[in-house]
Amino acid sequence: MNLSINENIKKLRKDKNITQEKLAEHLSVSIQAVSKWERGETFPDITMILPIASYFGVSTDELLGVDAAKSEARIQAHLNKMEELELQGKWHEMIELSAKAYKEFSNDFRIMHEYSTIIIGGRADHSTENILAHADEVSYICERILAECNIDNIRNEALVTMSRVDKARGNADKALESLARLPDWFTTRGQVSEQLFDKKSGEWWNYIIANFFELADFALNKLQKIIWYSEKPFDEKVKAAHRTIDYLLKIFDETDCELLYNFISLAYNEIGCWHHREGKSEEVGKYFDIGLSYAMKFDDFVASDRQFPFHSQKSKQNYNDMWNNFGKYNTMLKRQFAWYENNSWFEEARKHESFMAMLEKYKPFAKD
Repeated sequence: MNLSINENIKKLRKDKNITQEKLAEHLSVSIQAVSKWERGETFPDITMILPIASYFGVSTDELLGVDAAKSEARIQAHLNKMEELELQGKWHEMIELSAKAYKEFSNDFRIMHEYSTIIIGGRADHSTENILAHADEVSYICERILAECNIDNIRNEALVTMSRVDKARGNADKALESLARLPDWFTTRGQVSEQLFDKKSGEWWNYIIANFFELADFALNKLQKIIWYSEKPFDEKVKAAHRTIDYLLKIFDETDCELLYNFISLAYNEIGCWHHREGKSEEVGKYFDIGLSYAMKFDDFVASDRQFPFHSQKSKQNYNDMWNNFGKYNTMLKRQFAWYENNSWFEEARKHESFMAMLEKYKPFAKD
């Protein structure tokens, strides 16, 4: 697509994130002149072409829109080839191509992003020595992206890359500060934070445990919706929910990760709630009883001196702090019990002997 010089000036100025006033000041022309250029009412004098191109770091041909379509095609060809090489595992060829592309298109943010990411070794398993060898160049690129680029995903990736450089330079706190600037929708902050640290280090285990908890919680929530909102008969949904619990128990057998008690408890709670929705209130107490037994196991773990696997002391403290923030309902069992005992939704269920027996069974543990 061939762009006019007017459109190019406007695009380059916005990409650089500068005002018409700043551009006019640099070129020693009036703001009105720049405004008229961008609206297509007038064109810059021929003597201004080189200074404008130089300021934006582009060739005069690019500024004038000559062969712009060909440049875009070459950029896309480079990006496509880099992706192909990555899929083929040809890392050295990908590094060479990214360097070549950056040399040719050093002002294209897509190429800048790919080069700065590839040259330090990608997103994970970085060599500190390799990062430090390219730290100054990569920092310069990332700072340019953050100052001038308005493409959110590229800006976010620049923050991730900067965090790698800061960590390699020995400043983990600054690295984490960069990652804290990521928006909520950009992957997970925990995942990219995990990648900062050496595998099996204490910090790495802290993030592994926390990330596992977060992702397992999210996945279980979605899996339960898939099961319970399907068009299958109710009995088949119950069987599927039980299979999910069986999977969780198998994972526990392999990992000894006691935080899984939390998920098992919630899964039994969900089965009980759906029985209540289906008018099978006489069955509700049975499932809530089992769910509360696992809630007690979870609470016992949180209150104990036992640790998550691999001695993740910080992660354990995080969960202690989380429950302490809930005031008098500061355990999983207390919160669930209070809901069963007081919520009007369970008024019908509380008419059944099994439900009331469940409440009596756990009342000594749920009351201060």
